[in-house]
Amino acid sequence: MKALNGYKQPKFTCSKSGYPDITIELDLKYQALNESTSEVAIEHTLLSGEITKIFRYYRITWTLDASQNIEYNNSLKIKQLLNLYASGYSITLTPHIEVPRSYLVIINATDIALNNPFPPGKNSLGNPGLAISFTSKMPIYSLDWMYPPHILTASDSAIITLEV
Repeated sequence: MKALNGYKQPKFTCSKSGYPDITIELDLKYQALNESTSEVAIEHTLLSGEITKIFRYYRITWTLDASQNIEYNNSLKIKQLLNLYASGYSITLTPHIEVPRSYLVIINATDIALNNPFPPGKNSLGNPGLAISFTSKMPIYSLDWMYPPHILTASDSAIITLEV
């Protein structure tokens, strides 16, 4: 696989002072956790028409789009995650378990729809319609994209090969 940042399932670590950590891993078969990065900057247009821009930081958002289908076990794990978040747990997201990148996140759960299964009945594969996103809570000043086979950051200019 020649993709940055990994492809395996995400892991959530839920923490609350005085309580043991709770780990939730999703088993994604039909959907992916998509990552998007947005720049936070101060931008001004001068009287001359020139635009000046001062970079502040990045914000990363991960979207789990299960609008086609999500299996019941993952739906129940997301419900548990939402309930832990609502009860004051902080959530740390490892977007893909094979890459050592973790972020403290907030959950963007303003509208969650869980539609009736299709085909209906005991032979259904799951429920369509679920989409949820997670946004980095802290500012990110440098992107840490990684290539899983080597676990090198994208900013590395040299590849070091170790011979055994």
